[in-house]
Amino acid sequence: MKQSRVSEKLPRVKEEKGLISYSVCLDRNTGKGATIIYFNTEENMLANESSGQPQKMRDEFKDYWAAPYIVDRCEVCAQIQIARRSYA
Repeated sequence: MKQSRVSEKLPRVKEEKGLISYSVCLDRNTGKGATIIYFNTEENMLANESSGQPQKMRDEFKDYWAAPYIVDRCEVCAQIQIARRSYA
């Protein structure tokens, strides 16, 4: 996936209520990847999902994924942040 294509979508993501972090990870050799999104509360995460916006973005990028898009949800139990840096 081209970096500019991802970057042009990020400003829209930043508008989501309660968003803490959004990462797009990609193995360019296989085309497999993951999107990891952190929200400040479960309530904000669920509100984001019910808005339909995540599905719209998945649909926009569907031709880039090498495998079916799967959504999993989990609670962050521990996290270490070493430095703040944007790679976009």
